[in-house]
Amino acid sequence: MDEPVAWETLVESVRQMRDVQGMDGNWNCDPYMHGLFNGIEFALSLIEVREPKFRDAPEKWLCDEPKARIFSGEQNNG
Repeated sequence: MDEPVAWETLVESVRQMRDVQGMDGNWNCDPYMHGLFNGIEFALSLIEVREPKFRDAPEKWLCDEPKARIFSGEQNNG
């Protein structure tokens, strides 16, 4: 049987997930990714017994930008 993982190791893993999701281009790509960041932040705040630091939605989602079509494989006809 595998050894149990230390609590602090698990908490650090959640912190790292939150930090990666919070990078520019992730959290502000679309509403789903924004909600994912805020959800991870909420879970981490419960673990750390603190108020969450939610992010407001950006004025414009990055994935709505024309450059995003290049990466999605969509044809840019404009």
